[in-house]
Formats: sequence, C-alpha cells, structure tokens
Amino acid sequence: MGYNCLFPAALLFLLYSALVGLSLSSIFILYSNDQIYSVFFITSATFLVTSLVGMVIKKDMSGAGHFLFMLLTGWILAWMASWLFSWLFGPLSNINWALNYIGIAIFVGLTAWDIQQLKKLG
Repeated sequence: MGYNCLFPAALLFLLYSALVGLSLSSIFILYSNDQIYSVFFITSATFLVTSLVGMVIKKDMSGAGHFLFMLLTGWILAWMASWLFSWLFGPLSNINWALNYIGIAIFVGLTAWDIQQLKKLG
C-alpha cells in the first residue's frame, strides 16, 4: 500500500473526527454537566455489572445471542416505525418509553453474551 492511498484515508479520518466532535459538542450545549456526569456514571455502572455477570455466569448463553440479535433487529424496525409515526402523527410518548426500556434490556443481554464469548476466546 503506497502513500497515494494513505492521503485520502487521512483526510476522510479527519472529516469523520470533525463530524463526531461536532455532534458530541451539542450534548454539552443542551445538557448541564451534572446531567452528563450522572448519565455517564449510570451507563458505566450498568456496563460494569453486565460485564461481571457475563464473566461469572455459568450458563452457556450461545443460544441467547442469536435470540437477542433477532430482538435487536425487531427493536430497530419498531424504533424506525415509531420515529416515522411520531413524525406523521405527533409524539408517541408511551411507545417511546417502552422502546427505550426494551432497548436497554436487549443491550444489557447482548453485553453479557458478548463478554461471555470473549471469555471463551481467552
């Protein structure tokens, strides 16, 4: 691979980095530091606990991974439909809250499954 390929890749990486920085900076404009800290620590604690569960659980979660991936696919489709219906008919707050909690449960399960798969590899 020559230098001719590295220059466009470096430019695309810089563009990507700038867009990520721009999108993340809006979080600091919209929310207070206390809100950002609390969400960060809640998310970190959830990931830590879920990872520990994935490390110490004795039950094989191989089948659960396929099931959780199917749930994730359905959740993404439901989220897109909810977004479309909210755009057309106004906010659907109860459905959006339910989708939030379902999404958290799916990602908690997928995190535990993924940590168990990494444990098997190691």
